[in-house]
Amino acid sequence: MARVDSIDALRGVTIFAMIFCASIGYGSDLPAWMFHCQCPPPSYAFNPDVRGITWVDLVFPFFIFAMGAVIPFSLGGKLAKGEGTGRVIFDIFKRGVVLSLFSVIIGNGNVAAGAVKPYWLSVLLGAVMFASMFAAFVRVPGRRWLNLIGWGAMAALLAIQHFVFGIPVKLSNCDIIIYLLAVVSVVTGLVWLLTRSSYRLRIAAWLLVVSTKLLGIDFLQYAVIAIPATIAGDMIREGLEPAEARSHVPSVNPGFSSLLAAIAALSAIFVQLWGLYNRQILADGLVTLALAAGFVLLTFRSGSLFARFGYASFLLILIGIVFDPLDGGIAKDYCNLSYLFTTLGCAGMMLCFLMRLEASMPLSRAFVMTGRNPMIAYTIPWLVISPCLYLTGFMGWMDTLCAGNPWLGLLRGVVVTSLTLAFTCLFTYRKLYWKS
Repeated sequence: MARVDSIDALRGVTIFAMIFCASIGYGSDLPAWMFHCQCPPPSYAFNPDVRGITWVDLVFPFFIFAMGAVIPFSLGGKLAKGEGTGRVIFDIFKRGVVLSLFSVIIGNGNVAAGAVKPYWLSVLLGAVMFASMFAAFVRVPGRRWLNLIGWGAMAALLAIQHFVFGIPVKLSNCDIIIYLLAVVSVVTGLVWLLTRSSYRLRIAAWLLVVSTKLLGIDFLQYAVIAIPATIAGDMIREGLEPAEARSHVPSVNPGFSSLLAAIAALSAIFVQLWGLYNRQILADGLVTLALAAGFVLLTFRSGSLFARFGYASFLLILIGIVFDPLDGGIAKDYCNLSYLFTTLGCAGMMLCFLMRLEASMPLSRAFVMTGRNPMIAYTIPWLVISPCLYLTGFMGWMDTLCAGNPWLGLLRGVVVTSLTLAFTCLFTYRKLYWKS
């Protein structure tokens, strides 16, 4: 499968933000916009009545967008190799099942981590669980037996948790993030497969999914983000084909005007974070319109893929702003259309910005390499890094120091996140990828 650094970097940046926001110092007097808008300090208790978003609330939609953008590469690559439609459908459902099992294993493992005593035994079980996952998910040619051993080891660990430590293994203990990704991957994969020859059909399918959300059906809501992302992935994939087969001009013109346009795209994200968090909706809309006008003036002659992504992203953000008062204010949980449209547009803006950077300079290898190995990056901080830091006493010392100190609270997040990226990049460098 061809690799696109800007898509990998988007996923890597998202993973960085995901680990960082989960590992900064709670109780360190950091401002409320450093946390989920609906879980503000000092209690960090979920309050569904709070309206607005912070940068933390962009993390999950960005990851879903990156996942959707990769689908044309992964499934399209299978079809290009001659695999039949039936086989691809089987692979779509297989991935959904594997991700669902992964969510159950991770979720129950996290429950055990907080219940098994003494603590060193909990750390040991977490490390063994990570090793078992490594064996189950790593792809080494000719070593399928290793995957079977890994699955067997994970089943044995869950049995030990249930029967030896008396900690029930339940499907309800699943990791909700991974479970939602499983659902979205199946729905979006099937939509892409059925509409791969027609963007119009895919947009129609997307509008159908949007209508289910309007009717209050939430099961498919995050596909509102993933399905348009597949169109972005398809258009980028077409641009990687030989010049004689291209259906459009090159994706980015690396000139000064496109640089200014990329800055406008990135600025639009920050404007949403300011305006929607502070509930300055009219000002948010006016500034966004001004940025959109500037983006159009800078790019309307280029006809580039970069420009078209920007136009669509600005439109989606403006639709999200319109929906804000209609929805009673933007909210992540329980998410509304204002949230889905706004974060979809912001994800498109971030991809635009990264595409422009990629056109003129190499993107950060740390982000790109992390984005290529997301399952390792998601598990290693909670099963290995943080427990080991607590076992050595370092993290407990940090927790004590960062109480009431925002700078040390940030440092706590930097330590865990940097170690996560370093280990993930090491696995990627050694070509040890986890695949579902």
